[in-house]
Amino acid sequence: MLPFAIDAWDDVCNTHGLLHFEHDYYLKLWALSRPQLPADMVMLDECQDSNPVLAQVVQSQIGSQVIAVGDSYQQLYAWRGAVDALDQWPAHHYLSLSQSWRFGTPIADEANKWLGLLRSPTLVRGNPRMQSAVTECSQPDAVLCRTNAEAMSQAMTRMADGAAVAIVGGSDIIKRLARAADELKHGRRTTHPELYLFTSWGELQEYADNDIGGRDLKPLVKLIDAYGVDSILAAADAVVEEDKAQVIVSTAHRSKGREWPNVYIAKDFHEPSQDEDGNRRDIPRHDAMLAYVTVTRARTRLDRRGLSWIDNYLGVPPAHSSPSEPALERAAHSKMQAGATELLRRGDVSQCPAEDHPIWQDIVDAEDPDIEPEMLRRIWWLIGSRESVTTAALASIIRTKQINVSDGVRALGRWDLVCRDSEADRWTLPWSEAQSPKYIAAVLDWASGQGR
Repeated sequence: MLPFAIDAWDDVCNTHGLLHFEHDYYLKLWALSRPQLPADMVMLDECQDSNPVLAQVVQSQIGSQVIAVGDSYQQLYAWRGAVDALDQWPAHHYLSLSQSWRFGTPIADEANKWLGLLRSPTLVRGNPRMQSAVTECSQPDAVLCRTNAEAMSQAMTRMADGAAVAIVGGSDIIKRLARAADELKHGRRTTHPELYLFTSWGELQEYADNDIGGRDLKPLVKLIDAYGVDSILAAADAVVEEDKAQVIVSTAHRSKGREWPNVYIAKDFHEPSQDEDGNRRDIPRHDAMLAYVTVTRARTRLDRRGLSWIDNYLGVPPAHSSPSEPALERAAHSKMQAGATELLRRGDVSQCPAEDHPIWQDIVDAEDPDIEPEMLRRIWWLIGSRESVTTAALASIIRTKQINVSDGVRALGRWDLVCRDSEADRWTLPWSEAQSPKYIAAVLDWASGQGR
């Protein structure tokens, strides 16, 4: 590969070459120069979907305060090379932001259903001053869809009702899809990256109807078959700018970072099907993160129609708006005294709940029966005081309390590095000390009742 890469780079650098000089090229060249930004503070937002080159530039700043901001459970673009820079960010302080000012408690409850599935250590709290509702909405400000085809279908439906419609990002994507579909309908192969594997329109129809992998293409097939290519292209040309629109239509991906008063969720977010044995399939992690982003775009009213199946998945009765999972219920009502987490961050352990406080057994019941309540309280105190535990002290704790811990915990002997092992479904210790502050913050939030 190296000779081909060298030839390609020579062509890129040649002003008469065939290959274009792309954005990524000059970004990498700039990063290799090790730039130092003339600023007292450098902040990188949306760290969960970072360009790794840019993240490294920010981390390499000397003499500036560096702040990384993001939500690891809103990572949407890993499929195109983005990384969750928060996961390995070398910071001295880690702070959890759990209070939302965008929406009220009902929408926060809906978001927490998805955060629970994602095993987030922190749940979101709604703004008590916001009057929000999860209910039907016949005149939404925004319609959010999973696919571009469904977005165009929603736009055409509302145009037919006389509404001026805008599509976030414009309609060029759907135009290219429609033209590619037209090529297939006329018996020609297409170069469109989503459709180039199909040899005919009939082959695409069969795939969308009969293969679980074709469900994201089904809205496109239904759209083309229902309206025809010419009508879709005409409607795509009729969309207006957002400032002139009565309704804004967007894919969930493009809605990231946006908000509207009233939001309707389209029905192309699919509930997991059953496997051959009749067992319910798990919700893919990236789908759960996309759903979490989608339900948190509304400020006042959320019509969650396309994602309402989550209640059936979790076993939540229709009359309830909050999940019934014990861990989520306990997280909702097990609030410790105000400011306990911040006191612990400052090393003040004086307000650590008493040994007989029911919170300890509640957390154990919800999280991990292998950890005794006394041990949980001990972890709280150790992290709060930043005390380093010697191997002898750890052995004494294990011996006197008969605590069931992994060999890794026994060998390392450092409770200040405690973290959640999702594969083993228990609390343990990471081997990388560089990540330890993140896990300390997660445990503090979890143990204080702010998260799971």
